[in-house]
Amino acid sequence: MTTDIDPAAGDELLPAANMIFDHRTILHATPEQIWPWLLRLGKQRAGWYLPARLERRLPTRRRASRLIDPRFQDLKLGDRIPDYGGREDWLEVARLQPPHTLVYRTERRGRPFTWALLLTAAQPAGTELCMRFRGNVRSHGLRRHIIVTVGRFFDWLTGELMVKGLAERLEYSRHSISPPHADL
Repeated sequence: MTTDIDPAAGDELLPAANMIFDHRTILHATPEQIWPWLLRLGKQRAGWYLPARLERRLPTRRRASRLIDPRFQDLKLGDRIPDYGGREDWLEVARLQPPHTLVYRTERRGRPFTWALLLTAAQPAGTELCMRFRGNVRSHGLRRHIIVTVGRFFDWLTGELMVKGLAERLEYSRHSISPPHADL
């Protein structure tokens, strides 16, 4: 099931997508302040963001960093970032236009998908972050409906958690205070 949404950067990488999820939120920071936090996402990098109250329940090695590490600020087109899901899962940088556009592509179980992180300045003082997932589902009928419905829920849940974790990190960096679990 697709939705009628405006085209965005990266859509051309998978034009026939039949599963599209947009997750939009306003963050109280500029694109330039948010961008370094997006560059560092990923397994074997800074991790995937969660709010501190949830991260405390994870083993230390699975918690996302709460500080900007210069080692993870250098992404280039074609770079592959290890991803969770399986030992061989990855995300490849397909579009990169600092500080507004970061689009990944990959394949899971033989099916392509893209994940775009798009920043747009918003008024009065903030930035809209749009996280757009695009994929293809082979199934039809009820099975497809279930896959899309469950996928939409998990996209919403993981997006909400990541945004809350990102917002915490932005708040700490804006006020130059030491975040909890800074050495994670």
